Amino acid sequence: MNTSLSYLLGLGLWLTIAFPGDHAGSTSCLPYEPDTVTIHGTLVLTKKYGPPNYGENPESDERLEIPILRLSHPVDICGDVNGEFNHDAFQNVSEIQLLFRPGTDYRHFSGHKVIAKGVLDQAIMSHHFTQVVMTVRTIKDLKPVEPGS
Repeated sequence: MNTSLSYLLGLGLWLTIAFPGDHAGSTSCLPYEPDTVTIHGTLVLTKKYGPPNYGENPESDERLEIPILRLSHPVDICGDVNGEFNHDAFQNVSEIQLLFRPGTDYRHFSGHKVIAKGVLDQAIMSHHFTQVVMTVRTIKDLKPVEPGS
């Protein structure tokens, strides 16, 4: 085995050991909860129909503003065949709905490139609008706005 290949294999093993719970930039699939993952992209607020009929009767349905992270690069999501939920794997996921704690003000991130850290789940509720959702633990602006601009 040549030296370059040995070095790369060693580096990959070291990264796996050094950063076991944070899968940012990983070339493999991202895991569902309980593992914490980091994703980045542009936060957009998308209009969707909500209760009671989620678009079946637009005149009477609530209008929702849903935070969606448009990922910088598509990702693959690992399925969990042993879990009670999160069975399905997904490839080339380019958008993930972000779920925030009630009262969290995330609107000021709209249109910004952000980095979000949290846990992923497969969408199972009527108010989940993407195949995979993230319960956000932290979100940061990748390019903070300069004061006075």
